[in-house]
Amino acid sequence: MLSMKPHLVLAHHFWSEVVEPGDTVIDATCGNGHDTLYLSSLVGKTGRVIGYDIQPEAIAATKRRLEGAAELKLLSHEQFEEPHATLIVYNLGYLPGANKRVTTAAKTTLQSVHHALQIASRAISILCYPGHEEGMHEAEQLLAWISSLKETYWDVSLHRWPLKRHSPFLIWLTKQTPPPS
Repeated sequence: MLSMKPHLVLAHHFWSEVVEPGDTVIDATCGNGHDTLYLSSLVGKTGRVIGYDIQPEAIAATKRRLEGAAELKLLSHEQFEEPHATLIVYNLGYLPGANKRVTTAAKTTLQSVHHALQIASRAISILCYPGHEEGMHEAEQLLAWISSLKETYWDVSLHRWPLKRHSPFLIWLTKQTPPPS
């Protein structure tokens, strides 16, 4: 049975399908560190997790949760410094337990996911939270953006719970593998 957060259960399932021990993954919005911790368990001791967040309290919470198992950067997610990653994860919205007026924003998120297309080797996961004003705007912009992607490079799936108005949803992008030559 799914928990009360089926979008997270589904995202974690997808992540476990594409990440292998030794991979490099990016948590673009590390928040309180729950996803960063889960990603660390997937990449193992030989892998690398890089977490980004603009809020010092998010970096501190993640650091406490992981006890040094990830490289954390106090930077916005549109400022990736890595040349590649197996998976890039976004959990948008605001930091639970903090100021709800500090949220991810459509403009920087779109810049970031556009860059993520260039550096992700397998997948991009975007959890959207349209239950607040900026979250709704961000979700609408992301839905418009995914409809413009070229089908020849990325497979895109959208996982929504239509009977729950304004509920979180998952955008899952997987890079298509070229046919064997």
